[in-house]
Amino acid sequence: MREKTSLTDLGLELWILVYHLYDKHKNDPDVAFRELTLRTRCVCSSEDLLIARSPSALLSTQWYQEMSTRYGDLRRRLKESQRAVLEEAEEVTRSLYPAGCMAKEYADALQTCVAMLTVSMPSQALARFTEYRVQELASLDVATVTVEELIDDLIERPVLDALTPPQWWTFDTDGNGAVSLNSIGLRARPAQIDILYTSSEKNWCCRIHLDGILHESGPTAPIARRLARTHGALLSEEQFRTYLVHLQRLMKHTVEDGDLRRSLNSTTNDCHYVREYPQKQQQQQQQTSALASAIELERRTDETQKPLNALNKADVGLLYRDPEAALDNVDLNDADDVTLQEFKAKMEEKFLEKVLRPGDPGYEYDKRVEVKPTERSDWDDSD
Repeated sequence: MREKTSLTDLGLELWILVYHLYDKHKNDPDVAFRELTLRTRCVCSSEDLLIARSPSALLSTQWYQEMSTRYGDLRRRLKESQRAVLEEAEEVTRSLYPAGCMAKEYADALQTCVAMLTVSMPSQALARFTEYRVQELASLDVATVTVEELIDDLIERPVLDALTPPQWWTFDTDGNGAVSLNSIGLRARPAQIDILYTSSEKNWCCRIHLDGILHESGPTAPIARRLARTHGALLSEEQFRTYLVHLQRLMKHTVEDGDLRRSLNSTTNDCHYVREYPQKQQQQQQQTSALASAIELERRTDETQKPLNALNKADVGLLYRDPEAALDNVDLNDADDVTLQEFKAKMEEKFLEKVLRPGDPGYEYDKRVEVKPTERSDWDDSD
């Protein structure tokens, strides 16, 4: 593998993330670098903070060295687990270009080899790499490319790039930037989630503003997926969804967490970090108490004031225990794919139980019923 000298050598996705964060926090590179280390599960050292003032400066940081090591380890594991694919790539290349190729034929040669492989590769990524490599060969005044160089290029870039999982740093478990969650704060007005955590032996608060995004009766699954993509180092998608549901309950009863300061309106992805939390334990107890009070208040309200036409959330557990109760006026708009399929299957089962077939008691062929409207409707009146 050639020596890494650019952020793009750690994958295009990471390069995009870096420039996105530094553009997002263009006036505060410290915040950009802290969020970068948080998302990539790395340690945010004070030495790196002094260096990481721009994306290009990251090449001199410990963060870059750690990410390079993790990326290299991941690629080595892929080589071991995908040995058959790599052997196929080598065999195809040697059979098609046993003597290598001319530099001017390099792009066609690489694309021909890729077309013969069983593993699929994104055409745009392949085109970007071949264009970059052709320019590099021209700058080095290289006239011919050996078969060994062709194999190395094919395996190290297009093949392994296609095998590398998206956002590989979220799947990699070798990062040193472990995060310890301390507590979760919820605020109803304005809608907000505060995640208090410890990273690099310091306490931080990730403040997620949801005012105008999360609504009292709106779906939570799309928001949870979006938050998990940007804040997955702190909470999983399932955890986000749980807290979003709790927050909706707080919003319904306008229960606010008084210990968290009112913050300015912002977007979902803004994170404002606060260093010290001397009363962390007391805050956590008060947050938990406020949340428990809101849940208990909603339970009592549901028991005494639940309207007849109120929608019920899809509950798979209740579906198994009491299908009739679970299917009664159920709202499937916020259900995940698995829950949706379970409810659809049960609905189909209940429907088939009530279907009258030829030969069944009460079956009547071509049954016609006269419907007498109870009120006037202008839209279907005949002229």
